[in-house]
Amino acid sequence: MISIIIPTYNCAKYLSETIESALSQIYKDIEIIIVDDGSTDNTSEKLSDFQKYANYHYVYQENSGRSAARNRGITEAKGEILVFLDSDKVLDKNALKQHIESQHKYSPVAVIGHTLLPDEIVNANIYMRATHEGEVKPGKKRKLPFPYFVTGNLSVPKNLVERAGGFDEDFKVYGWEDSELGLRLEKLGVELICNPEIICYHHHVHDLTSQIDAMRKVGQSAWIFTQKAPGWNLKLFLGIHPVNLGLYQLGRKFPGRIKKIMAKIERMEMENNSAGLAFWYNLIKQYYYIEGYLEAREKAGD
Repeated sequence: MISIIIPTYNCAKYLSETIESALSQIYKDIEIIIVDDGSTDNTSEKLSDFQKYANYHYVYQENSGRSAARNRGITEAKGEILVFLDSDKVLDKNALKQHIESQHKYSPVAVIGHTLLPDEIVNANIYMRATHEGEVKPGKKRKLPFPYFVTGNLSVPKNLVERAGGFDEDFKVYGWEDSELGLRLEKLGVELICNPEIICYHHHVHDLTSQIDAMRKVGQSAWIFTQKAPGWNLKLFLGIHPVNLGLYQLGRKFPGRIKKIMAKIERMEMENNSAGLAFWYNLIKQYYYIEGYLEAREKAGD
């Protein structure tokens, strides 16, 4: 059996469609575990109609973070295979069939699929159109390194996750908690493979403001990651190196430059001009990512 673990926090707007896509799968030997990590919106009310399904389980916990929510789902799971799905993702109807077939063919492995943006999202939002933020397309290479261990559309045997110790609950905010588990699984000899036929769609619309907030959090998590696995190889992968740190310090020294870039982005958005916009978006995101990292480092007293 497959246990689909869906952690959620204030995502009532998208969650029903996510659950419906799981219930509509061709592969039927599944259970759906929703772990509500202390939502303050109308999540529980929106999901009440799903209680009629015997394979649907709703679990509420006080807000404890993404890692703790996934670990709660792992504890509740009865299936031999876990599928981690984000609460704003919609599965193609063949996705779980493809996951289980890959698990049987290559076992024991972790399997990641492709996460795509629906055309209506891309066409309606200039930020998403310019950056394709939210897409995960590992490519055609079958075997992948641990950084691709991204839990938006990923399956792995439950016993392997338990053997690795589950998700590290020191990661309280968004970012890197899945890749850190992927690194530990890799050290245990577990391969991560890609099956591009496993498709899900990311329906959450992002804008630059929400991404700046997210990147600060990812930067904070990057600091935690570097403490879990010290070494320059990881820091280089995380983008914590002299070039990015130097660019951040330049931004701090000349704050007017950052304001000008933000104004340029705003003007390009108003003009619906996406040409070259990804560069400026990514520059600003990198700035706030490093800011989050340095804030976490300073808070830790390092």
